[in-house]
Amino acid sequence: MEPVLKFARCWGALVVAGVFFALWCVAESGRMGPGGLGSWSGSWPLVLMTLAIGVAVWRPAVSLALTALLLIGQLAHLVPSMSANDWAIYLGSFIALAFIAWTTKGRTRLAAAGLSVVFAAFMTFSMLSWRYGAGVGWFSPLGGDSGILLRHGGQLFALLLMIAAACFTLGLLLSLYQEKASLSRARELAERTLHATEVDLIVEQERTRIARDLHDVLAHSLAVIAAQADGTRYLSKDQPKAVLGALENIAGSARTALVDAQRVIEGVSGDGMAVPQPQFSDIEALVERLQRESLNIQSSESGTRRGLSVVKRWRFSVLSRSA
Repeated sequence: MEPVLKFARCWGALVVAGVFFALWCVAESGRMGPGGLGSWSGSWPLVLMTLAIGVAVWRPAVSLALTALLLIGQLAHLVPSMSANDWAIYLGSFIALAFIAWTTKGRTRLAAAGLSVVFAAFMTFSMLSWRYGAGVGWFSPLGGDSGILLRHGGQLFALLLMIAAACFTLGLLLSLYQEKASLSRARELAERTLHATEVDLIVEQERTRIARDLHDVLAHSLAVIAAQADGTRYLSKDQPKAVLGALENIAGSARTALVDAQRVIEGVSGDGMAVPQPQFSDIEALVERLQRESLNIQSSESGTRRGLSVVKRWRFSVLSRSA
């Protein structure tokens, strides 16, 4: 249903205008005479109403102006008045009103509804007035224009208003139906987004809890190791230097591991490990740390240090993690 309404909203006016024009040409082909559409008195009203329907979606103001142009032209005797056989061409104005009510909002929709009431009044006068009906047999001229309008004007005006109201209501219902469908899709999208956000929040809370528990366990264990190593070293001054050095290395390694563990755990985010990776400026500190742990490391450097670009820094970060 939705694809059909979407297509009709965009191209329905052109399709209906083409059908409207074709049906009238077929219906009145026997009355057009040898000259065809050009010799038929209803040709200009048909063309104007067809255009009014065709542009109702893209140019609602132009559509209303075409209906006004037809009525003013008939009142000024520039356009032939309707006959008893082709007066229904006026209904093209109300078909255009349905598309305007469907595709527009606010003031444009209200203006179209108000002008349609005015158009219905002018149509009533044009069809009933003997001066504009040209004696085509609508009603007897007895009593003149005022008498005809008083006796039959209300009925015809009410009929035209009912047709206009039906077309306007149809367009309004189609608009409300599409708005409801759009709101339903937006609500479903919001519910899916909310569900995904809730899942992310639960995962983040669980990750935070695990990181906090791991930090507490590691911090306590490493702090105990460092404290016992320092205590043993201070209480055993008479031990060999190798033993004291080993105890010092144990305490230093425990404190360093505690700091590193805290730095790593605090850097855990939704994207994984977000802690900064070692840079060139950190190499000397890393070498000194490893040398304190009784590792025989020699470092050498040649060339000029340069800053890494974003891509190179990312590659360096990946290599550091894999190492």
